[in-house]
This record gives sequence, C-alpha cells and structure tokens, in this order.
Amino acid sequence: TLMINDRNEVAFVQKVHNGSGGVNSQLMRVDASGQARIFLESANSPWERLNLFGFDHLGRAAVYTILDDQVHRAIISVSESDTDVLAQTGGQLFGQTVTFLGIPGINAPSSLQDDYKMAFVYGLANNTVGIASATYRPKQLWTILHYMAADNDLAATYPPIFNHLESMANLPETRILALWDGPTNGDTAYYDIQFDTNPNVFASYQLNVNYFQQGELNTGHSKTLSDFIIWGMEFAPAEYYVLILDDHGSGLDGLAYDDTGTKDHLTLPEWRAAMQTAFNQTGRKVDVLYMAMCLMGMIEDAYQVREFADYYIASQDLQTAYVPYLSGFDPADEPAAAAIQLAKSYENSMVTGNHEYTISVADMSKLQPLVNATNELGAALEARTEVISATVSNVATVVQRFDDNPSGGGLTLADSAIDLFNFAELIGLAAPAGEVEIVAKAESVRLAVQDYVIYEKHASGGGKSFASANGVSIFLPGTASSFYNDSNYDFAVGATWGLPGMARPRSSQTAATWGSFLVSYFAATQPGGPDNPNPPPLRTKEQPSPLFRTYLPLTMRP
Repeated sequence: TLMINDRNEVAFVQKVHNGSGGVNSQLMRVDASGQARIFLESANSPWERLNLFGFDHLGRAAVYTILDDQVHRAIISVSESDTDVLAQTGGQLFGQTVTFLGIPGINAPSSLQDDYKMAFVYGLANNTVGIASATYRPKQLWTILHYMAADNDLAATYPPIFNHLESMANLPETRILALWDGPTNGDTAYYDIQFDTNPNVFASYQLNVNYFQQGELNTGHSKTLSDFIIWGMEFAPAEYYVLILDDHGSGLDGLAYDDTGTKDHLTLPEWRAAMQTAFNQTGRKVDVLYMAMCLMGMIEDAYQVREFADYYIASQDLQTAYVPYLSGFDPADEPAAAAIQLAKSYENSMVTGNHEYTISVADMSKLQPLVNATNELGAALEARTEVISATVSNVATVVQRFDDNPSGGGLTLADSAIDLFNFAELIGLAAPAGEVEIVAKAESVRLAVQDYVIYEKHASGGGKSFASANGVSIFLPGTASSFYNDSNYDFAVGATWGLPGMARPRSSQTAATWGSFLVSYFAATQPGGPDNPNPPPLRTKEQPSPLFRTYLPLTMRP
C-alpha cells in the first residue's frame, strides 16, 4: 500500500531479504525532496508484519501489525521519534482483555485521517465483539493553551482576543486551545480554535468535536486550571507548550478572578497546586508560561511555579488589555525565542497605542541562583541591621516601585513591589564605607538578575516612570506585613512575624533570607509598629476603548 499526504510525502511498506533466508518488513517514508527513511523495521522491533493504512499531514503513520510471536496483533501509530500502541491483543479495552483485532484482507482496520481515528474490529475475553476506534493525536510542534478567565469586568475584552486566535489557527504544526469562561452562568467551554479570518464573527464550532461544554466552572479553583492543562496536553500532544493565563492579577494576592458565586480567585499556593497536579498527571512542564495580567513579574510569583515552566513572561507593573497575542509567532522558534516574540507582541501593541508598560522574559533555569543571591543579600543586610537600616530606609524612598496599591495615585511609597536589580544597585552604592559583604552580595544579585532576565522592555507614561525597571520585582513594604510568610509564598521562608505588628526575632537555627531580613528591618525601624495582615488588593487591567465591538455569537453545531 502506497500513501501520500498533503506535504507530498509518501509512506509505504516494503519487504527486504534479511540475509538469513527470511524477509523483513520496513515502513518507509519519502519526503518531498525524494529522501527515503526507514520509519520502522521488523528486524529490530516486536512488530513483525507491518500493514500501513494511514499517513497524516504531520508524517505519522497508522499501522496494523502482527507481533514477532506471530500470535498477537496490535494497532500502532508511528513517527520518526516514537511509536504509540493504541490497541493490542492481551491488552485492555472497555475493562476486558482483548482476544483479537481486525485481520487485514478480511476485517481490516481503516483510517479516518481527518479525525486521527482508526476503526477496527475487536473481540474481548467476555465473548463480546464489536467495532471501535482508537484516536492518535499527531504530535505537532506547538500547542498553545489559553486560559481565558473572563467571568468578571474584563468580559468585553475577550471576543476580539478569541477572534484573533481564530485568525492565527492556521499556523503550521500548531494547535490553539482555549478555556473561555464568560460572565453568563453555565458558559464555560473548551475550544479547539478553528481558522477564520472574519474580524466580526466567529467560526462555526461542533459540539464534542472542537467545542466542549463544561457547564459553569470557577476559574479561581485550582482544579479548573489543572484539568484544562491536562486536557490540552492529552488532546493535542506537542513538542512544546505555551500556557497563557489571562485575566486580572495582583502579584502577591493571586490571579484568575471569577465573579460568579463566591467571587473566587487562585491564591499563589492554589496556583502552584494546579501546576503541580498537571505536571504529575502529564509528566510535562510548560515550555512558556505567560502571565497576561498585572504585577506578576515578582520573584515570589516565578518561584511559586519554578519546577513547571522553562520561560516566564510577566509584567512588573499593571498590564493593559490587548488583542494580537500571537502576532509574529513562528512555530519554527525554540521556546526562548517564542517567549520573546510573545513579549514583543505585547510591547508592540503598547507602543502602537502609546501606553506605558513593562514586560520581561525570564529563564527559569536561572531562577534558583537568583533566589540564592537574593537571600544571601538579605542575610548580609540582616547581619548588619543596626548599621544598614537607615540606608535601606533611604533607598526605599528612591527605588523603582510598581503600582500595586490602587489608593496610592501613581508610584508611591505605598506600593510594595520594587525592582530587585535597582534595589541591589542602590544598596551597593549607598552602603556605608567598609560594608564589603553587603556590596559584594548586592553585586551578585545584579549579575543574577542579568542572567535570569533574557528580555526586558518598558515605557513610561501616565504619570509613572519605569526608567529603572529591569524585569523582576520583589516585596519591600512600608510596614511589617504578617501575610508575607512561607505558608502563602514559597519564597518567603524565614519571614516569621510576631502579632499584632511586632516582629519576632529569627531562630539562630534558621538560615537568614530576604524574608527574615524584612522581619529584622521592621523590628529595628518600627518596633511595636503597625502590621499589615493583607496582601495588596486586586489591580485591574486597563481596557482601551478600541477593544469594544459588537460580536455575533459563536455558532455551534450539534
């Protein structure tokens, strides 16, 4: 059997003498240039007799095979990098042992390539027989998972975003999947985004084919996020994954605000739990994690999900809602370049709209050295609390801050997110003579930030200057803040606060950290002073008026 796909590649099975009086089966693939490669060969696999019956546009072959024991049969899908067993005699199907599969020439399996399904005849140990289909999902280069938490005052910004995703759904070897939860009760759904270029209407979607109703989900619940990630990775396996978390964010307060019912949102521990569950289920981290929301460029945020992403995109300040998320996205890019392009798409939108902005891309493999350097700086500062506290207070009045306090009116001392590089820079310059350890540790932080942040852009405006933004923020409040502890943030280990508002000394058995430095600093500068028990409140995305249009509803087919 000879088969050709729409990339002008050919697949076929050939028989070759093995030099020992026998014949081997070879599954061959010939690319458009005429170069032939062996996909699979019976001489070095358990698949003895190969029968090709499907060949898709990504070069994945569907094969019915007799195993080398000449007894068992299997249905497999094959690429140049892996082989997946979809059904096999002796295996399980519908909770029963499979006793036989379809026989070529009599009741052979067939390929339904558009849906990546293979129909086959089966028999089970309980004497039932039937026809079933196995689905193989061809692994493309990229799957983009867009978590659209729109059950709040951002709802009107998402129709044009969805329309943009449709316009990008013809990217080669790329699938775009979305969870969209809007403001109407029961409107949550998963979407396999379909290509459509009409900017005023949506594509037609078919229930349980590319549109999957989910009832009313709470995007502020960790299970909603983990289930979507797991579903997406299983529905559209890929070499690389982008996860876009899109909604309001607040740095230390959390993300994915859902206004239906209890007005819930994901705290940072819940966010970590969702990413952990998805990782445990799939065995895969995401290659690019884009926090499309406000203030998530903090070291505390990235550290919370440190094991579950390779590249981290976030804004240090507020983010403005925009549309062309995937503009310029090139599936040929490696994850680092893809992450930078996603950041550039936001940057370009802000420049075009003349908005102030911050955006950065971080290499998560460099996060732990940065955390270590930051904690070592905290330890050096804590060890010299009596000498250095006045210097820290002076630096705190001029360091680059970001707008996490809505009552402050621009960038003020009421904002508790500061630029980590700028703080280290200023401390190094302002440290009293002879404080060699502090100066050295501050320099180590600066170097670690430069390794961690691989791309950073910003523009001032709206009464806010970001001249000293460098891509990663850290918590430096104006008062003791008992909410900042390692129960809420993995990074805040060592931040043990006395209550109410009284700092408690760190145990000599515990290593000094940035968190313990904060405790010591406020014990020295504000003894018995006030305590803030609550994280900074929700900050909302700006919503520029060009986003608001009238959209026809999604068309669904049963």
